Amino acid sequence: MRSLYSRLEERIELLGANPYFSTLPASALREVAEETQLRFYHKDEVIFLEGESCAGLFILKEGTVKLSKLSTNGREMIFRTLKAGTTFNEVPVFDEGPHAVNATALENCTLWVVNPLIVREMLKRYPQMGQAVILNLAKNLRMFVELVNDLSFYQVIQRLARCLADLPYDAGSGKKAIKITQVQLAAQLGTVREVVARALRELEKSGAIRVSRRNIEVVEEAVLRRWMEAS
Repeated sequence: MRSLYSRLEERIELLGANPYFSTLPASALREVAEETQLRFYHKDEVIFLEGESCAGLFILKEGTVKLSKLSTNGREMIFRTLKAGTTFNEVPVFDEGPHAVNATALENCTLWVVNPLIVREMLKRYPQMGQAVILNLAKNLRMFVELVNDLSFYQVIQRLARCLADLPYDAGSGKKAIKITQVQLAAQLGTVREVVARALRELEKSGAIRVSRRNIEVVEEAVLRRWMEAS
């Protein structure tokens, strides 16, 4: 990880467009910007670890990041895979506790890091910021409720079908596809590689997807969606 130079005006513009800070006056945005750094992380580099003191509020500028937890036997569960523009690590910023999860760069990443002390100070001084905080935390809570629902009521093959069906269309090819390992998919779906491998074979056999090494391409989305509701 290394810190990168950035213009104060660039930081102010970024913060003014962020949901957490968009209601702050210009003078407050400048104060927050002065406590914001731009950092670079290499692929597979740990950004922070569960249990560590809060490193700040992160805004992902470029790259992708995974949020995960590890069991005592080393099994990983991926909660979210974050894309550029996402703000994360809100929980320890606002409750002043340690990091709740691990954050790791899945590729080379550039991130803005806002000092947690200035975030809490602004929340005290500008009550209107509280509404944005509540809305964003509620959105995150709703997402985790959906995650618990999927883990509780859907089989792995259904969760895999839902994951693939939700992929965005590639602007160039017009196809839905993803490059990912079976281990990464297993961590994301809350299972193990062997179970994911069987589910991929079933989906491919049905004509829903095509698998080639680490590439998974959606061939027949209608078939895939039937798998999503299969009992």
